[in-house]
Amino acid sequence: MCPIRPLNPDGSWGAKQKREYVLDEHGNRIRDGNGNYVFNAVATTDWGTPEALEEWRQAWAELCNAKFAEKELTDRIDHRSYERQGIEKLPTIHEGPAVRQMEAKRIQTDKGSLNRMIRKLNQMRKNILAVLKEIADIIRKIKEELSTPPEPMLMEIVMKYFDEKSTSVWSMHRKLGYLKSMTDSFNFLREYDMNTLADLEARRSEHQVKLDAKTAVCRNLESRMKEVENLLRQAKNYADTKPIYDKWYSMKFKGKKDKYKAEHEDEFRKYYAAQRKLKEHFTDKGKLPIRKWEKELAAVNEECTRESHEMEKLEKDVKNFRQIALMYMSVTTEENREEKNRQHKLEH
Repeated sequence: MCPIRPLNPDGSWGAKQKREYVLDEHGNRIRDGNGNYVFNAVATTDWGTPEALEEWRQAWAELCNAKFAEKELTDRIDHRSYERQGIEKLPTIHEGPAVRQMEAKRIQTDKGSLNRMIRKLNQMRKNILAVLKEIADIIRKIKEELSTPPEPMLMEIVMKYFDEKSTSVWSMHRKLGYLKSMTDSFNFLREYDMNTLADLEARRSEHQVKLDAKTAVCRNLESRMKEVENLLRQAKNYADTKPIYDKWYSMKFKGKKDKYKAEHEDEFRKYYAAQRKLKEHFTDKGKLPIRKWEKELAAVNEECTRESHEMEKLEKDVKNFRQIALMYMSVTTEENREEKNRQHKLEH
């Protein structure tokens, strides 16, 4: 937290803003409808600008990273958001000390639950991306191994793979397990209408697109959830501090008002901050749409849960794609090796 007031030469705080009066073409001050001079409020420092904040945050990150390097630690921090860094990752929300203390006592909070869901979605997305990359690598290796057409069908590959597995074991229980796995693989191929290696590659690409779309949806939901959470928090701050403000406003004597305001400095800061955030949301009757926000928050939470379940389905599917790809590589590599051995024997 940094102040935006300048320091005077005597060490006292200066004013945040200064007035620049609006002048007419003759250089005279202009009055408004009430007879007051029209002016623009101009900040006395640039400490409250986004550019200054960016510079300070970057300097802080560099200081921290220099200290990490000095201590031979691998930790590094970055003042930029995930989006600016090009990292496809959903950011968690700030919890604060009160929430951290409750969570440490195993008391679940809305913020804690939201962050757990965000971390789960990030982990699932990371897993899916890793599997999709692995599938692409496997398909590339298969194409390198396949030297002569015709290309085998996926059903044939699955059947050959489990036939080899089944003949290598004597246990009936294991044989039945392989039979069930083969049936599950057949059903999965039928579900996604996959017959060839090209079909498998196309489904992999489709799921990459689906993952990107899901990530965008989750990012929008997370952003809206943060906004509604903040509105509800500011509404609570406003409700808690409005009686203090009203009491101060009703006081008659300046000295008494100043003393009361100094005694409740934190409450007044919260009140003004909440008022600035909420001013556009007050109805004509001076009410806030608290119930509407609560319903929206619940709806966003439900949608996040649905997206999480769909992400789990996506993760399960790509793991099945990987299993099919591994079977394909195993069978075709073995067949290619046998073919090369036969050719070698014929040549010699």
